[in-house]
Amino acid sequence: MPKKEIKPKQIDVTMEISESEIIDLVKEALKGNEKEEKIDPNAPKFVIHRARKDSVNKKTTALWKLEIEFINEQRARRNSEYTIKHYQRTFKKLYAFCAFNSAESAEDISKAYQQFPHEDDALAYVGKKLPFGVLESDDFQMRFVSYLSNVDEVGEQTVTSYLRDYRSIMYFCMGHGWIKPFKIVIKDKEAPIKDCYTEKEIDRLLVKPDTRNFAEYRNWVIINYLLATGNRIQTIINIKVGDVDLDEGYININVQKNGKVNRISLVRKMVIILREYIRRCHTDDEGYINDDNYLFCTKYGEKMTDSTLKKAIAEYNKSRGVNKTSIHLFRHTYAKRWIMSGGDIVSLQRMLGQTSNKMVQHYANLYASDIKDKAEMHSLLTNTKNKSGKTIRPK
Repeated sequence: MPKKEIKPKQIDVTMEISESEIIDLVKEALKGNEKEEKIDPNAPKFVIHRARKDSVNKKTTALWKLEIEFINEQRARRNSEYTIKHYQRTFKKLYAFCAFNSAESAEDISKAYQQFPHEDDALAYVGKKLPFGVLESDDFQMRFVSYLSNVDEVGEQTVTSYLRDYRSIMYFCMGHGWIKPFKIVIKDKEAPIKDCYTEKEIDRLLVKPDTRNFAEYRNWVIINYLLATGNRIQTIINIKVGDVDLDEGYININVQKNGKVNRISLVRKMVIILREYIRRCHTDDEGYINDDNYLFCTKYGEKMTDSTLKKAIAEYNKSRGVNKTSIHLFRHTYAKRWIMSGGDIVSLQRMLGQTSNKMVQHYANLYASDIKDKAEMHSLLTNTKNKSGKTIRPK
């Protein structure tokens, strides 16, 4: 029996309805509301949870609970995992410092390590349980800096990065009204001049290895890639084969520190290197390219971690007689060569994936190629004639 086609009903909008008929229709519609609705026992149940943020109190809420609230908000803002991990490291530093700062004597600190020997950091384990109100204690910032510099013995740039995270955490608390607002000023210090890779060191690193040794071959390709793009570690380990457009000579950068995507150019030499590398290491038995593979993966085809990549490059460099092992130093070397060869800072900013031009301007100030020539031309010493006469002979 054929199914009956359901047609929508046609309404005659031209027909007239009297006032009494309208009243009767309204009464009929209201009758259903007079009856109590029956709830289906099999219907899904929903619970409206009380917002945790409303129950936060700086005198009773532990630091570790504040961390949960803060990190959840960072994830909601879609911050990168790299940024979130940095915040988590900062919280751990804050835990340890708060316990250190709250201890009445050195004996109390020793007791913490004796009481919790199973913990990686006994001070952090104790400090995470303190109420987060300790963050606004007198001279907290000054004491935290002193602790990081003298007790933890970290460098000035690292201290500044922890302070920036501390400021973000405090402003988060202020924004929710948990602590009284106050201004946090951090004096940025110029990054020190890096001792970049030299020509001789780069020549050693770029000697092509036996392509049958996957790890060494992969590391050689990574070195070439670093010198071709200046990418960060977190960017490199997240690149997939499908992100590489060899035909057009571009690579799509989908994971960056600033959370933004970028599309950068690949020089022809790098395209040739990647084409061979992908063909050798990322094609199946039938010759199809595996686009979902991580471009620079482990020998088992798994995603590399930042520590694994650092270790791999460090070992590769040392095997070539190069004592410098920093991956980030390739980024500085890339920027230095760009500036010294006359490249503009706007294009460099895009290649490096920098949100602002502050860092690239720093590179430009350090490595501008024409400064030396101008100094020779215009310096006072160059343009001053030597005076004749007797000179004092050194003894």
